[in-house]
Amino acid sequence: MAPSLFELPSPLASSALGGPRARRWLARVAWILFFAAGASLFAIGGSQPQDPYLFGRQPLPGFGQGTLKVLTVASGSSLSPAEHCALLASTAAQQARGLTARRDLAGYAAMVFTYTQDVDTLFYNRNVPMALTVAWFDRDGRWLGSRDLDPCPDMDGCPTIAAPAKFRYAIEVEKGGLSRLGLGPGSQIAFSEGC
Repeated sequence: MAPSLFELPSPLASSALGGPRARRWLARVAWILFFAAGASLFAIGGSQPQDPYLFGRQPLPGFGQGTLKVLTVASGSSLSPAEHCALLASTAAQQARGLTARRDLAGYAAMVFTYTQDVDTLFYNRNVPMALTVAWFDRDGRWLGSRDLDPCPDMDGCPTIAAPAKFRYAIEVEKGGLSRLGLGPGSQIAFSEGC
């Protein structure tokens, strides 16, 4: 018969450590250590966590933040209207920089570009090592359309994309991330500074 997991060597089994009470205590300690090890691995997420901002956002120097309010969710979405904390790019310098050299959104739901008037600015993904989806909204926050942008090295000639019409808001998310926010055809947004 194979020895059990908590069977003690014979010299210890005949000592006080070999009694039933000591064995129960030893089993409890082993389980506590096992669960503590598992919890610590979950908490730190391994050496390269998928979401390094699981426990909060990391503000990006030079950018503000704001609340992206989804007033009407996309047609056919099962989500309810919601609010999300997003990075804010409201100045020309912030908009030109965008997510340059970023591999993630630092725990934010999106980056929102806001303009004081309707614009037809082109978007590109130069020196952004992650694929993005860009969605555009009119002055009333109504959906205009979206396009994907693949990463492009830091070089001239990166592909550009244009909105289907002049827009007031543009939202960048990791590629394919719009539906997670309830954004798509038929959706409407509002944006306010501060989260």
